[in-house]
Amino acid sequence: MTTSSLSLSHSTKVLPYEQRFPLALIPGATRATFTHVPESPSEPYYPPPPPTMSAEKKEAKVGDFPLLPKNPRVSTKSATILEPTPANPSKAMIETNLELVPLSPLGPNIYTNARPLWQPAGARGIYGGSVISQSLLAACQTVPPELHPNSMHCYFVLAGAATKPLLYHVTPIRTGRSFATRHVEAKQEGRTIFLSTSSFQRPVDKERYIKTENGEGGVVTHAPPFPEGVPAPEECPTNLDRVEAFVKAGQMTPEIAERWRKRIERDPIEWRHVENEASLKALEEGPIHERKLRHWFRAKSGASPMPPHMQICALAYASDSWFIGTTLRVHPDADQNKLGMMVSLDHSLWFHGGAETRFDEWHLAEMWSEWSGEERSVVQMRVWDQGGRLVATARQEGLVRMKDGRTDEGGREPKPTTGKAKL
Repeated sequence: MTTSSLSLSHSTKVLPYEQRFPLALIPGATRATFTHVPESPSEPYYPPPPPTMSAEKKEAKVGDFPLLPKNPRVSTKSATILEPTPANPSKAMIETNLELVPLSPLGPNIYTNARPLWQPAGARGIYGGSVISQSLLAACQTVPPELHPNSMHCYFVLAGAATKPLLYHVTPIRTGRSFATRHVEAKQEGRTIFLSTSSFQRPVDKERYIKTENGEGGVVTHAPPFPEGVPAPEECPTNLDRVEAFVKAGQMTPEIAERWRKRIERDPIEWRHVENEASLKALEEGPIHERKLRHWFRAKSGASPMPPHMQICALAYASDSWFIGTTLRVHPDADQNKLGMMVSLDHSLWFHGGAETRFDEWHLAEMWSEWSGEERSVVQMRVWDQGGRLVATARQEGLVRMKDGRTDEGGREPKPTTGKAKL
């Protein structure tokens, strides 16, 4: 991958030295250490080797932080290590939000978020889709550009704080002729908060594709069909339409409505919830484990088209929205007012579209919960493009804990906690 795929700025600015522990952690590091970029976006970027240190310095300390070139405990008063640069107006909002910066002085294949990450109202930590997509984006930088993600499997270990920077440590596991595997650890203050393993595949010769059951002489193909009776996205209400309807019905105050309008404006993803008769029937009838929720979604596009790997990362970002909450929305006996805690535990994605994925165009998601029990729930999602091609499949397990009268040490019921924003 080239530096241009990282969307790096050529005018990176470092905040004042005294506000940045990371520079103090690296022997001989200066402000210029973090500002090296190639002369042109097309020039390949090869990270310099990490600085060498004597055995004595390796044992030295800076306050409570070990003086190590790898895996340092980075603790700052800001959500980013470097001062965010102005957004490029020609790029899609999602590209700006997910922008990464390589931290070569700390070691090879280490990246950090260039901008603060979003924490939904009422959530325990940053939005899970941000960490999912940035870990995939970091892994993308370490594989040949012709390979594209075909799957990723993630675990949420700890809630991430929106007030502190994230470091993504990429470990190349294997690079073969057809596939490559990368492992990513996302860390805050030296603690691992998220783990992912991603697989990348070289494109298959489409001339070998056949549509038979035995696959003799080619590649076997089959996929579930696009759902019937789904209206076009232009026929579905926008989130702004839904806000106005809630206000008109007296179900939302003007103050809360204004907050939602600002949130919708800042959202890098555009949503259209499918609420026609056929979709409501699919939600309200039949066994609970077969009831389905549907929505259209796409990344808000910029003047410049997003590169193929960013299209897939944008889809990964959006895949965590509205997902585990499907459990309550399809369950007639579940009272959302009695929700005590809802958080994602893991997240798996399979990408079927490769370089042809265009998530800046409309896609349909269909979600359902196939099992719930033991305060956990498993949800599944299929994503099609408007042409009816299955683009992705996702599954997630989450903690769904309802209030049961338990109190904390002060005699108070625990406040509802969720990793998802609700509208």
